[in-house]
Amino acid sequence: MIVGNSFQIRELKRTIEKIRKSTGNVLITGESGTGKELVARELRGTLADGSPAPFVSVDSATIQSSMAESLLFGHEKGAFTGADRPKPGLFEEAHGGIIYFDEIENMPIEIQAKLLRVIQEKEVMRLGASKAIPLSFRVVSATNQPLDQWVTQGKFKADLFQRLNVLPISLPPLRDRSEDIPLLVEHFLKQSGRKLNFSIKTVETMKTYSWPGNVRELSNLVTYLTAMSDSDFILPTDLPAKIRGQDVQNDFKAFQQENRSFYDTIRTFEKELLTREFARHRGVISRMAASLGMDRSHLYQKLKEYQVHRPKVLSIAN
Repeated sequence: MIVGNSFQIRELKRTIEKIRKSTGNVLITGESGTGKELVARELRGTLADGSPAPFVSVDSATIQSSMAESLLFGHEKGAFTGADRPKPGLFEEAHGGIIYFDEIENMPIEIQAKLLRVIQEKEVMRLGASKAIPLSFRVVSATNQPLDQWVTQGKFKADLFQRLNVLPISLPPLRDRSEDIPLLVEHFLKQSGRKLNFSIKTVETMKTYSWPGNVRELSNLVTYLTAMSDSDFILPTDLPAKIRGQDVQNDFKAFQQENRSFYDTIRTFEKELLTREFARHRGVISRMAASLGMDRSHLYQKLKEYQVHRPKVLSIAN
């Protein structure tokens, strides 16, 4: 499921709908963590009986030249030592559906020519066989590298690149569609089963972060917060330092520019601490007082002085 309502995601969904109706090979490009396999699975069709078509995923980084032909194309009994029975390859398993090559740039160069022949001819020859097996499949490949430059450098076969890059799809990084962050957080929270509310300031802090790990990094953050948070309210201070780092720097600069006195600075952080504790204990004064080691009457006075109440939140919940 592709989550988001940004312009980039709406365009991506329209592109997927068009490509799903075709049979051309697809090359998906994008940074790590942008959801390339998710998009590949969205291209999956159905068989004549209405069941899902095959989807075979291949991690190109794990392909070893010595075993690549057997793995991809299959082998007959006796084709090599230890081949005690015939075995279909991954291309045969993908018959009628999609064979997906993740990190296609890592495919050994000596295997690329053989891969090209299978894609061109739409048939495979098992190791040790004398007859080719005709197949029907679509190749969907993914990379986070500029394959066109790899072709120029001689690290990737030009003919194979042309065969793979029939229908290109480019995925946007999360930093270019930060308006989708609340929807993505809601989606991940539903998967976790934990109900959380994020303050508006928290969401704004998350939007200013660059997200080098993209959607995968955001998913990991939600998993972390659902496991570690003691409160149903997530404040900026609950975020890892690297995410709120820029925000903290801006606050420090603001203190410097405003030339605040020592006592004004103490009051500012005192209010922040009370706000955090109020949210963490859901406004239960007795729990706050016990946690802070304060007398309840003194705590009431401080809360009134700083006008501490539940923070404004975006209703992100399962």
